[in-house]
Amino acid sequence: MRLSLSITVSEALKQGRQALASISETPFLDVQLLLAYALKRKKEWVLAHPDNHLSTNEFTTFEDNLSRLVSGEALPYLLGSWEFFGRSFHVTEDVLIPRPETELLIENALGFLRSHPKTRLCADIGTGSGCIAISLALEIPDLHVVAVDVSPSAIEVARVNTRKHGVDDRVTLIVADLLHPFDFRFGLICANLPYIPSERLKRLAVAEREPNLALDGGMDGLTVIRRLARELPEWLVPGGRALLEVDSSHARVLAGELTSMYSSVRTDVIKDLSGRDRVVILDRMDPQGS
Repeated sequence: MRLSLSITVSEALKQGRQALASISETPFLDVQLLLAYALKRKKEWVLAHPDNHLSTNEFTTFEDNLSRLVSGEALPYLLGSWEFFGRSFHVTEDVLIPRPETELLIENALGFLRSHPKTRLCADIGTGSGCIAISLALEIPDLHVVAVDVSPSAIEVARVNTRKHGVDDRVTLIVADLLHPFDFRFGLICANLPYIPSERLKRLAVAEREPNLALDGGMDGLTVIRRLARELPEWLVPGGRALLEVDSSHARVLAGELTSMYSSVRTDVIKDLSGRDRVVILDRMDPQGS
């Protein structure tokens, strides 16, 4: 791919948008971010200066990065960061790219924490980049979060983010398989574990770009989630809540299994903005009624 030399911002946006039109659902937004990255400017500056000319180095950087996107590289990995819940998070190919639908889990968690001011110990299972744990810690200043991931590389990415956002004193990062190392209970457990059924994952482009460890949920998408489900009430204090992000195809199945498995829990399913089942809620009943 060769773009014309002495190109303006407006021309670069147009040509980049055309190049990405067939491979991205948001080609104009993507090319704005890509050009801002090449120019070392904010996206808003790019839109406000359509007649500015790119320097030779800026043009070369933009062209090379555009070629990488066309070849299939994910934009967040190229940029090295991605926005989640209004904040920028460092990302690498060792972690899942934060997605807007996960913000539904954050919103529900915040609602629960604000209505339960004594609940200030939370677990984030499968933390990846740490975006869930860090977002909660930033929104609830006295919250402490134990964030675990089975991947040491993911934990290192999360460590960069806890330091970047100044919450490394309240977010404890641990390499662990679910919650096995702990002998205490949590008031809130959040989990965004692998949930895409294996056969379906093979047909998805995401399988070639993001870590399968964070995507592959086994035959029906519930292999890892069921392992956690078997232990959830053990890890929750009475009156505690677990929030599990899941695939829409098995949210109701999981909620039903949890209800059948335990007599002391209530479950619910909440939908994302597109109307798909997205988060399963499990509340451990409090015998004291509080």
